[in-house]
Amino acid sequence: MISILEKLKGEETNSVNIYDNMAFDVMADLGFGQKPEESMQSGAGDPSYMDFLHGWMRASTVLTSLRNLCELGAYIPQDSESKEFNKLGEKMLGARQRMGKFRQDIFTHLLNEDKESGVNFTQAQLLTNAQMLMVAGSDTTSVTLTCLFRLLSMHPEKQQKLYEEIIEAFPNGETPTCATTAALPFLNGAVQESLRMWPAAPSGPQATTPPSGYTIAGTFVPGNVEVRIPHMTMLSDPRYFPRPDEFLPERWTPEMPELVQDKRAFIAFGFGAHSCIGRPLAMNEMRTATARVIQRFQVQLGESYDDKVFRDEWKDYFTVKLGPCPLKFVPRKM
Repeated sequence: MISILEKLKGEETNSVNIYDNMAFDVMADLGFGQKPEESMQSGAGDPSYMDFLHGWMRASTVLTSLRNLCELGAYIPQDSESKEFNKLGEKMLGARQRMGKFRQDIFTHLLNEDKESGVNFTQAQLLTNAQMLMVAGSDTTSVTLTCLFRLLSMHPEKQQKLYEEIIEAFPNGETPTCATTAALPFLNGAVQESLRMWPAAPSGPQATTPPSGYTIAGTFVPGNVEVRIPHMTMLSDPRYFPRPDEFLPERWTPEMPELVQDKRAFIAFGFGAHSCIGRPLAMNEMRTATARVIQRFQVQLGESYDDKVFRDEWKDYFTVKLGPCPLKFVPRKM
């Protein structure tokens, strides 16, 4: 990603595409043991693959809201794009399986049989997990990074504060890593504030009440009813986050702790037993990517950036589909 930004030399670019590719490359490596050039050879690194993922999420969000129609989905013939999507997933999965079970990555655990439970995934189940891994592990990270750099571009004083923290932590130009960035309070605050203001899964997952029903906040909900608490609604609630419309990474640091009234309300990754299993990986990826970019580039809004267009084209399909977000990455003098 850094090499791509350096070639742009401060020219305006749609940051959505850059972070789509970056996040996909990371997940191809961590999930399937494929380097960027290998994922391109398999066809999975082609931009059309990410385009199909976005389209698939839009369609599946609508269908899963219509329970009866969704149950018929398995009997609807696949179109050519769906077949191609499955073929690409099969290629990546097959390449990973040929590596065996000794490479330590996400699929190491899926390929190993659970001796206690006797669970052994079928090929179809492995393919489903592979496709879900790419959606959950790349699309959400890409959206969050795009929104974060947009916010930093709109608030140059916050970007400068973050830059100063990074320069102090890496005075000799050392490369930020997962381990070294975890201890930077303002960086962590910036990532969390972006997740709070523009969560990548704003509606949150749905849950179904037990057959006997369940009482929620004093209200009885009958059994087998789907309920959800929209993440974006809670994350923008002033009862929990005063001044919710302001980009204030300081609320997550010792500077302004009073601006987080209840940390349990930070549900960008879910909460408790239902919290996203990929949270540590996503935070490491976003902190490291942000630190490396800000260390070497000043990020600015592109001349063609239109805030109304960005907001109008921001669509919630369980995960977010972003419209254009043109930014300029201006190299810093090292």
